Amino acid sequence: MARTRVAKTNRAKAPDFIASKIPFEASALSGVEGTTGPGLMSDDETREYRQANPSYTVRSYGTPIAWHGDSGWHMSSTKYSPTTSRHQSIVRAALSDHFAKGHDNARSHADEGIPLSQLQDKRG
Repeated sequence: MARTRVAKTNRAKAPDFIASKIPFEASALSGVEGTTGPGLMSDDETREYRQANPSYTVRSYGTPIAWHGDSGWHMSSTKYSPTTSRHQSIVRAALSDHFAKGHDNARSHADEGIPLSQLQDKRG
């Protein structure tokens, strides 16, 4: 099985990789194809993550913080360290920009821990 090449980048460029679901490493923030280990996720969130059948996972320090699965994008609502909170903000910004440009039918609010496609547009 061929291994996907992972681009090395920085946090400023990470949103482009996330929105396009391209594997990357930006220090402790990374994006990978498929699923990964649960890291520090709770048992309930680990079950939810695995049931989502992720095709792409964004991780902070190895813990999944967002993923794209069968029902679209999902973002963990769990709060971890200040750095991981910054990583979650990067993901929210990446997905907000991505959806605002019409790349997906899902809405742009990613911080409530439910699939974006099920959220109401809160901008009015």
